[in-house]
Amino acid sequence: MKTIFALSGSPRKARSTSNFFIDIVKDFSKANIKNISALEFLESKKAVEDILEADVFLVVTPLYIDSLPAPLIRVLEIIEKTSYSFNQKKPHLYAIINNGFYESEQNTTALKILENFANATKFTWGGGLAIGAGSMLADMPDISKGPTANVYQALIDFTNIIINDSILNQNIYVTPKIPRFLYFLSGNLMWKQIAKKHGVKKRLNDQPFISKKL
Repeated sequence: MKTIFALSGSPRKARSTSNFFIDIVKDFSKANIKNISALEFLESKKAVEDILEADVFLVVTPLYIDSLPAPLIRVLEIIEKTSYSFNQKKPHLYAIINNGFYESEQNTTALKILENFANATKFTWGGGLAIGAGSMLADMPDISKGPTANVYQALIDFTNIIINDSILNQNIYVTPKIPRFLYFLSGNLMWKQIAKKHGVKKRLNDQPFISKKL
């Protein structure tokens, strides 16, 4: 049976959007997928051999400043150093990256970083799925319907690519089918609701780096 090891790059661990996507891959593939967060990996460092011995290494992560979260980068550095002395067949590497921007193309640099990692470690780069407006998806009751159905279908298609060991000629880019202005409108509303909940709504327009003229 194919072994898949999924690594979540999100610092949020269990409640993350990354784990939400991992669960979709698990449910559809019916595969025995081991998964761990980058922070949990750094606490134990016992998952290196499990990753290297897997058939598939799946990295699922949010985008941080057009790159990868720092804990995930540290994990990749550890895996790279260990991989040089690992003489068995290396796994296929796939990636799912989501961001809070509307445009999924914002994930391009992060996908390139993971492709470079694959080249350095002699993993087989299978390709990536880039998801825009990802921050809204985990809170929705059912992403398989409505304006997010295209994202769900992309996840299913990508899962099929993973379980069949297929190699993408180019990465897949997808964004929910909602107007850009509506996404920003709902995002701003969400921030106002969170600020109100924590009693700081009046401080949303604070400009701490602007000095007053004397």
